[in-house]
Amino acid sequence: MSQEKTEAARLPADAAKAAALEALGKKYGAPAPTERPKAATVTIQATVPPIRREPEKTKPNRPENEFMMNLMILRNSLAKFSPACRERAKRAGKWVWRDIRLMTTLVDRVRDAMLGTMPPERDEYYRAYAVGGHYELVMNGPKRQARFVLIQDKHLGYLMEAAMEAECVMCFREGSEIGKCPLRAALLECAPPIELQEGLWTKCEYREAASAILKGEEVN
Repeated sequence: MSQEKTEAARLPADAAKAAALEALGKKYGAPAPTERPKAATVTIQATVPPIRREPEKTKPNRPENEFMMNLMILRNSLAKFSPACRERAKRAGKWVWRDIRLMTTLVDRVRDAMLGTMPPERDEYYRAYAVGGHYELVMNGPKRQARFVLIQDKHLGYLMEAAMEAECVMCFREGSEIGKCPLRAALLECAPPIELQEGLWTKCEYREAASAILKGEEVN
């Protein structure tokens, strides 16, 4: 028997079964079957993101140019000197070293955003300054301000070298005597060394520098 004939034979039996169930339900007070609720339809509307417009590109004025230069100086200073301050930053607080790195990231972000509002040739202009330029801090002096005296760096350097040649070369201080040296305290204020001893003094930081000066060598 084909599938169509089987389905046709089954239909009357199903109808009779449904009628018998309905009659049985009426007899014993069963509620009448209700229609199933229709499934809720959800309409999804596609949203088109707004088109971002490129900022207007204009040349910076003098204060804006100075600001960009200061950003470059700050970025270079952070990149050059922050690694040497890592251990001190960790001692200073839990998040200090993280904040220093965040400053570098934030300076880069602000610089790039500002450059996005300027013509492309300004990027080349600042790159040329970064490669060939240098930053110079000039203090006019001597000029007394409160308990501080400002003096030109070349004059101060001459005084330090003369004091080191006269005193540091022939110095024999050891241990705690090094920490009590007034000339060392002055040199730490004017020209701090790259490595500084804390408490356990084995030798003065300026003894080798004084010998180098006496030999005519350059001292950093």
